[in-house]
Amino acid sequence: MKVAFMGGRAYVCVAFDVAWAINLTLCREHLGEVESEFGYRDPQRAPLVLRQECAPVILGEFATDCAVAATIYDIGSISIRYRLDLPAGVQLPQLVELSLLLADNPAIRQSAAALVAQLLQRLESRAPSAITPPRLTTAVEDYSIFRLQLEPGSGIDSLLNDSQREIAQIVKSFPSDPSSQLVHEALSGHHRWSRNADLTVIDWHAAILISDGDKAVNLIIDRVLRMLEYANVQLLNFKGMQLALESQLSSLEVSLTSGLPAKRGQQKLDALAIAYTQLFSEVQSSLEAFDNDFLERAFDTVAARFRFEKKTRDIREKLSRLETITDRLKAAEDHRRMERLEWYIIWLFVVDIILALVEFALFFLHKRP
Repeated sequence: MKVAFMGGRAYVCVAFDVAWAINLTLCREHLGEVESEFGYRDPQRAPLVLRQECAPVILGEFATDCAVAATIYDIGSISIRYRLDLPAGVQLPQLVELSLLLADNPAIRQSAAALVAQLLQRLESRAPSAITPPRLTTAVEDYSIFRLQLEPGSGIDSLLNDSQREIAQIVKSFPSDPSSQLVHEALSGHHRWSRNADLTVIDWHAAILISDGDKAVNLIIDRVLRMLEYANVQLLNFKGMQLALESQLSSLEVSLTSGLPAKRGQQKLDALAIAYTQLFSEVQSSLEAFDNDFLERAFDTVAARFRFEKKTRDIREKLSRLETITDRLKAAEDHRRMERLEWYIIWLFVVDIILALVEFALFFLHKRP
């Protein structure tokens, strides 16, 4: 049975790492018309949202809106959210094609990069101290979200039962007929807020958020949308930390074999280890930012799909390696310092002996008749 929706919207969120950290308080003061995202336990950490005009991006029979939502996060990231209006009567096969077009789309990424550059230029001109360099990575992460509406009473259960393969294709951006295993894997990440008024399916490439128009359900579904954008930003941060730490560890291991660095390098390494640990703590704490049980359960699914636990273990292991290498470099420096001290003592003894011999020789020459 073909399912036709009353309409909806598709979103694609493109996340960029732009700095080590961003001061949201200064952004509020200097960027003018901004609004804070709602639903965060700590309002001071709630990201800021700005509307930016842009040229639409054509994607097959659809096109993005002429404006985007740019969201600024205190962990040094900016997310650009594009919106595509879906007409009444849109069907799942059309959304499968759209999902394939949205995944890693170069035109959208190029447009988003230009918008981020404009925003950074604006921020640097008005509040340069709001941005703390450096950036962790030049990588980009995108994520698609399909926000759809069914007619009231049309039955979410029947949609879930009759359209499993199309739903799996959309959330996995899968071009061909998926296997039963892929379908089961995709639908294992679904959530329901009410009994038969909504459906949320979350996977690695995309998510589907469906409701029948109930206002309370729509409110919670809208918050799930913001949460998914937030999770995409966190994925970028985890990947950035993994890449940056791996690069730093490689250079440190070379330094260890060559007997470097000196005292100034040691101080830099200590500061670096502390900074990475603090940043990791900030990103970790941001994983618990939402104040709603349904959002937290949905986020648990996102975390599983994005493999946050594995990435967390990897970052912890790299931080431990960084600490170990730093300790070894300190020990090597202490050893070199002790060797120098020993040579100083030896040379003092030699000089003392030479002075004694000179004094004896002068005394002997003075006593000769």
